[in-house]
Amino acid sequence: MTGQDSGAALRIDTSRPHPARIYDWYYGGKDNYPVDEWGYRPLP
Repeated sequence: MTGQDSGAALRIDTSRPHPARIYDWYYGGKDNYPVDEWGYRPLP
C-alpha cells in the first residue's frame, strides 16, 4: 500500500462551489449542483 487508508471513502463536498463543476454548469453540463450555479452568479 501507499500509506493510505484503503477503507476511507472519497468525499465530495457539495455544500461549496467547485471550479470544475462551475465550468461544467457554465457550458451546459450535467455534473454539477445548484451551489455551483450560485458560485458563478455575481452578487447583487
